[in-house]
Amino acid sequence: RKKYWGTFFSLKTGTAHMHQSFFEHTEDRLKFAILTENPRKWMSIEPEIREWLNERLPVWLEEQPDWFTPTAMAWIPSS
Repeated sequence: RKKYWGTFFSLKTGTAHMHQSFFEHTEDRLKFAILTENPRKWMSIEPEIREWLNERLPVWLEEQPDWFTPTAMAWIPSS
């Protein structure tokens, strides 16, 4: 049925999806997931991501949420 086609297909690019995901999610673990994707998909919003990381990193280090593992920490870009 044609009315369901929109649930299977989208003209949105992977980059646009990454940007939308980062800006629309409110949970840190969901926003953090963008770092596990190809950096080319999020480099255009890197300043916003770095600002968010700088704000949230001290909180995560203190609270130690279960998703913020050593593996997750390795995803944080160094420069």
